[in-house]
Amino acid sequence: MLGKLVSLVLGAVFIGALAGTAVTAIVNVNTSGWGAPSIALWGVVGICVVAGIIYMILKEVGIDI
Repeated sequence: MLGKLVSLVLGAVFIGALAGTAVTAIVNVNTSGWGAPSIALWGVVGICVVAGIIYMILKEVGIDI
């Protein structure tokens, strides 16, 4: 129980430190030379990253989806 709590706290700290920077970098990419399909798919990448982070947190807590 204690080991799971420590790993959850460490994971939350790392996600909190890195996830904001990663999502900001994804959003601020220069897409001026890209076509419309590429720009649309790039928006989906950001959503997938956030959904993956949420899924990892829920899995670590023990909530099965």
